[in-house]
Amino acid sequence: MTALKKLLSFNERIWHVLAARVPAFERLKLACAWAGHYDMNMFDHNALAGVVPGFANFCFANGFSCHGILQALAIGRGLCELIIHRRYRTLDLSPPSFDRVLNNAPLVEGNVV
Repeated sequence: MTALKKLLSFNERIWHVLAARVPAFERLKLACAWAGHYDMNMFDHNALAGVVPGFANFCFANGFSCHGILQALAIGRGLCELIIHRRYRTLDLSPPSFDRVLNNAPLVEGNVV
C-alpha cells in the first residue's frame, strides 16, 4: 500500500473515530506531510544522466523525480559503459542526457497516470 493510500485510509476510516473519542485530536489533524528529499528535475521531471557538457570527466545521474529505484540499475550500467568505453554499448541512454535541456526538448512521458 502506498503512503498516499495509507494516509487516505487513515483519514477516511480512523480519523473520525479518534476525533469523536478525543476531541483535542481535531486540532492536531495532519494538514500536509513531507517524508524526505525528493530529487526532481523541474525541466521535464525525468532523469538527467551522462557527461556534463563541457566537462568530459564529469558524469552525473540526478533528477529522477521518484523514478530512481526503477531506473537506477540501467543508469548505473550505462554510466559505467560511458566512463570505461566513452560510449554506451548495451543501452542507449542519450534520451536522459543534459542536451535536451540545452536544446529545450523535454522528454515527455505519455503513459503517466
